[in-house]
Amino acid sequence: SSVQCSAGAQVCSVHGLLGIMSITSPRREITEILRAVQRTVFQGRVRIRELFVDYDKLRSGRCTGAQFRRALDLAKVFLPEEEIQILENRYRSDTFIRYDDFCDDVDSVFSVKYLEVTPRRHVDMPGTPLKQSSRSAAAVHNPSLHAVLHRLALFCQSRGVVVKYCYQDFDRSHSGCVTEPQFLRQFPFHKLVSEADIEAVLDHYRESDEKINYRALHDDVMEYGVGNIMKQPFPTSNWSPSRDTAEWTSWDYSVEQRLMAQVVAKRIRLREYFQDFDPLRKGYCTVGQLRTVRNITGLQMSEEDTDHIIHTYSREDGCICYEALLAVIEAAFTNTSLEVNPTAKTEMPNVWTTFAARRSYQKLAAHEEKAIGQIEARIRDRVSSRRVPLLSFFQDFDRAHEQGTKKAVQEQHCSKLQFSRVMFTQGFELTNAEVELLAKRYCDKGNNYWFNYHDFCESCDPQWDIAIARQQSDLLAMNRPATCSKYFTRRGQVVPLTPGRGPGTPGRGPGTPGRGPMTPGRVH
Repeated sequence: SSVQCSAGAQVCSVHGLLGIMSITSPRREITEILRAVQRTVFQGRVRIRELFVDYDKLRSGRCTGAQFRRALDLAKVFLPEEEIQILENRYRSDTFIRYDDFCDDVDSVFSVKYLEVTPRRHVDMPGTPLKQSSRSAAAVHNPSLHAVLHRLALFCQSRGVVVKYCYQDFDRSHSGCVTEPQFLRQFPFHKLVSEADIEAVLDHYRESDEKINYRALHDDVMEYGVGNIMKQPFPTSNWSPSRDTAEWTSWDYSVEQRLMAQVVAKRIRLREYFQDFDPLRKGYCTVGQLRTVRNITGLQMSEEDTDHIIHTYSREDGCICYEALLAVIEAAFTNTSLEVNPTAKTEMPNVWTTFAARRSYQKLAAHEEKAIGQIEARIRDRVSSRRVPLLSFFQDFDRAHEQGTKKAVQEQHCSKLQFSRVMFTQGFELTNAEVELLAKRYCDKGNNYWFNYHDFCESCDPQWDIAIARQQSDLLAMNRPATCSKYFTRRGQVVPLTPGRGPGTPGRGPGTPGRGPMTPGRVH
């Protein structure tokens, strides 16, 4: 080699000149020396075999001692003279060095050879042999440093921080080391770790050239994160919702009737959606296409209802006859047999056609009906005596009504919790059991959540008719066209007072014959 190091001092000087990591230590065994070479090669991702091939024209897998040293220098693996001699003695064959075996031992840090012979062999991740480093062992025997690394592993795992990514911009040569100011500048947990703990980390990962081995810190933190950090016991709940045993009025209708009610209410043309999947107009579609049409149109169908449609209108190969389903649904719009019976009368859809889609009340027992009647009577007496405008308080929670959209006027629902809040703020001392009873009466969406406050106010507010009339009059006043003023013209001029008639006709200026004041020079 053109540059050979004969002493440890010379090695340090060369290392300080080149600015790369030096691997120096007291006398070590062959295993430790190979581990040091693997660490340097793995950090720099060096293909060390390619550096030896240039000296072996015949590809015999052997080279001279000088060529072996020169290849180590090119790989930036700097070892003391005695350790290089140990490697040469280990791989020496006559007067040559078996670099092929040396490269196999070093490259084992990346992968395993001859997997085609043993394909079932377990292969570890690259760099796994380097995980159990001397630093990790020293950290285990140092309780304070062990606690610091454990905390850093927790922070990295909870915040998604990767230590090596914080320092790669400062490590252009991929040596795995940065200076101390660079390490402190990019350290991600300054506010979470004390200065004493940071100094302990610096002292532990400081190399001989006063640089900080951030890659070793990353490997140790990842090792702690995988092996030593137990799963944190998060609070969990074993509560499972009880099965709803209530019976709803919508269950009295068939699946086709409920589907027909939704189609009529939303004015959906189902045939066009199905024909997009049926270019040959055969009248059949697959189960997946049926579910797609259900999702696109927004039809509220449970899995039980969907399975019923599939079982009823499917044939042997699993396709769905959507034409038969549409014949049942479109019967609400027209009569398909008018050519046979032309005098038949076709009825238009009415409010009862869409009732199954709009309302679904809970079936109540006789004692529940009696208890609800007593609660409503008590509320009605209090509203009548104190003249409480219940409707306006519920409308404060109706966001859509507050925006004034057309959909909002049709909603007229609030949540059960909002209903309980309104009744509490108005001084109605209702227990939870009474609120649940009222919810059974006025929750008409097929669930126990949405409360129909419109029907509740109609039943419990004696001034309901007056309030509705006032709202209708306000709407009429808002929609009434504006009239012209009798006292001002269109140009903003004051209309003079006509003797015996009052103000002149709006829209005409002064001096109009027969309307405004007397015109000068004219005899009346």
